[in-house]
Amino acid sequence: MSRVILFSGGVESAALLSLATKGDTLLMVEPFHGPDVVFFVREKALRLAAHYGLSVEIASFKLPAGVRPTQMWALSRMASLWVSTFKEFTEVWWGRNRDDIKPSMAAEHDRIEDSWKVAHPDVSLLWPVSHLSKAECWELIPQHLRHLVHSCIHVEPCGECGKCQERIGSGIPVSM
Repeated sequence: MSRVILFSGGVESAALLSLATKGDTLLMVEPFHGPDVVFFVREKALRLAAHYGLSVEIASFKLPAGVRPTQMWALSRMASLWVSTFKEFTEVWWGRNRDDIKPSMAAEHDRIEDSWKVAHPDVSLLWPVSHLSKAECWELIPQHLRHLVHSCIHVEPCGECGKCQERIGSGIPVSM
């Protein structure tokens, strides 16, 4: 089995790394929030990957802002291109907690899964932490690594953007 783990720098993707094994590939997905944020998050991702002994690949792209189904499709397409190019992968891990898929988005999520199965019948698209809350995902991350988890769209956590608000609402500090 060869696994690629989609990694944004946030809580769920960092929790996935705690479940990873040597030989897995961390695919750093860099939604472009500006060069300073990209560089800042990339440096933290490289340190996390080194801790777990993972190889790192980087995919930078312009993520559509604000519309979550559109963002989900963009990430799905990016992962699809990756596994189409590198045939050794048999699994793709995507970080998502149990509260990420709202009832209004369930049908869209199902369409993404269905299209994946058609496009990549030999590559499993998995959400290993989807049964956990954001707070439970946070608990999977070793305490000495939590300062490397970055969710905010700014270099310094603002406490106001949607990602910071998700952390605050889950009882997770926005900065360490």
